Formats: sequence, C-alpha cells, structure tokens
Amino acid sequence: MAEQNKNYNLTIVQDYLERLGKKNDEGTQFYSDVTILSGPGMSEYNYLQNTHKDLFERWKKGEVSMYNVKWAGVAFVLEYQYGGEKIYEYKGDRCKAPVWNPWRAFVVYKHQITPVGLDLAVAVKNLFKEQVR
Repeated sequence: MAEQNKNYNLTIVQDYLERLGKKNDEGTQFYSDVTILSGPGMSEYNYLQNTHKDLFERWKKGEVSMYNVKWAGVAFVLEYQYGGEKIYEYKGDRCKAPVWNPWRAFVVYKHQITPVGLDLAVAVKNLFKEQVR
C-alpha cells in the first residue's frame, strides 16, 4: 500500500513538472528523477531572500512547509490553518495536540510565485516523507 501511495504521489508530481517544463520550453530531462528535498533550492533561496523575506522567515519559524525538487528550480510551499485538537495517549496520560491542516499552496519558480492545487503540494510533501524513510 505504501508503494502504491508513493507511485500515486510521484505520478502527480511528475505530471506537473512535465507540463511546467513544456510550458517553459525546458523539456523534461530534469524530471525523470524526482527527488524531493526539504526547504528551498538555491535559486528559490536567493529569490526569497531578496524579494519575499517574510515568506522565508515564516518557513524558518515552521509556519509554512517548503519542499524543492532537486535540480528542477521548483519549490512548493504549503500554508496551514488550525484544525482543532487531537487527543492521544502517551505513557498512560491523555494529551492534546493541535492539528494543522493544509490550507493553501503555491510554487516558487523562475522568480515567480504561483498558486497550485493542494493535491499537488500534498503529493510533494507525501513523496518527501516516502523518500526519507
């Protein structure tokens, strides 16, 4: 089941990257190996530092999550909103933890920020988790 989910996430991300590459006349050679890394890539890092320092600071504080596709010059950003509390048991005690749900997502590419669907950004996040295991 985990492999099936990974393949599903990979298909969503590869499809997006392929369309993005064709739209920008960059081909698809960079997207055959989709490796997801945490944080912005180097080009996105420089752009965010110069133009959107507030977004970079929010990422450093953990208020947004950011993932980049290795060698593709693309970073995905997920914003969250409070979704209530989750009750769980830890060492016999009942505990509460806040639940943060994905709310909005966008991509940083070629010095632009463009909204993207949550399904794509969540697939990137899930693919990252799968690749780290």
